[in-house]
Amino acid sequence: MSISRVNQVIILRKTRSFHRILGIFLFAILVWVAVTGLLLGWKKNSGGLLLPYTQRTQIHPNDLWLSPKQINLIAASFFKKEYPTETQKIDRLEIRYSEGIYKVVAMPSFREIQIHGTSGKILSNQLRYSDWIEKLHDGSFIDFALKNETEWFKLFFTTLVASSLILFSISGFWLWVGPKLLRNNR
Repeated sequence: MSISRVNQVIILRKTRSFHRILGIFLFAILVWVAVTGLLLGWKKNSGGLLLPYTQRTQIHPNDLWLSPKQINLIAASFFKKEYPTETQKIDRLEIRYSEGIYKVVAMPSFREIQIHGTSGKILSNQLRYSDWIEKLHDGSFIDFALKNETEWFKLFFTTLVASSLILFSISGFWLWVGPKLLRNNR
């Protein structure tokens, strides 16, 4: 056996050990990321389980829409009345012209209310499970729980998972191609 062949065998054995340890570590995390990613991929087709159905209304082109500021006041008043023990912060407001509605998402409850664009009537009040699943998917649930706005855990988690997956792929490729190279060098 030549020295280069011995070195190749040693590298292959160390890679196999590294790959096994990394695989054990990654197993639960990758299953977690895969399951939450699958749920997020299906959220619009989940029959309203993960994402509330978008209400559709009839609005005539000449109707005057309420301003986002007015919608913000309506939503804040609604959350204060419906959930007096919880402080709700309006996270985002979407304007859906084609459906004639505003969508308002509040945190920390992951509540979505849909408001008629011209009358200000509340059309829907439901939980947005997809936002919660997204926080599980990218690791930001820790930052959310700790009220950490810098999202340091999300950055750490995504860097760790992505780096581990890259190393796992490279070591897996070497475990596939390494023995082939050894056989061809005989």
